Amino acid sequence: MFGRSFVVRLTSVFIILASLYIYEAVIRERVQADTIARLEAELESAKNEIAYLKEHGSGKETLDAGNYTDGSYKGTAMGFGGNISVSVEVENGAIVSVDVTDHASEDDSFFEMASEIIPRIISAQTSSVDTVSGATFSSAGIRDAVASALAGAQ
Repeated sequence: MFGRSFVVRLTSVFIILASLYIYEAVIRERVQADTIARLEAELESAKNEIAYLKEHGSGKETLDAGNYTDGSYKGTAMGFGGNISVSVEVENGAIVSVDVTDHASEDDSFFEMASEIIPRIISAQTSSVDTVSGATFSSAGIRDAVASALAGAQ
C-alpha cells in the first residue's frame, strides 16, 4: 500500500511540474509576441519618419521660419480613451516644446508609444505629421490637440 500511495503522489508532483513548465512556456511566448509586435510598430514608425524626412527635409530649415506668434497655447482633442490636453510653447516663431497636461483616460502603454509624435512635431514645426503605428488614435489625439493649440498661434 505504501508503494502505491508513493507512486500516486510522485505522479501528481510530475503533473504539477509539467503544468507549471507549460504555463511558463506559454507566458514566455506571449511576452515574446508582444515584444515582436512592439518592435515591428517601432520599425514601421521609424520607416514612416524617414520617408517623411526624405520628402519634407529634416525640419531644421524651418525652425527660424517665424510662422507662429510667441506665447503659450493650450489645446484639447480626442484620443483613444478620451480627451488629451496639451500646452505648446512658441518662441521666436518656432515650436519649442509640447507638454501633455492631461491624458487620464488613455492607456499608459499606448500613450507612451504615442508620445513619440512630440519630437516629430517639434522637428517639423507643424502638427501635420504621421501618427505612431501601434498607437494611432492616441498619437492622433496628441497631434490634433497641438493643431488646436497652434490655431491660436497663427
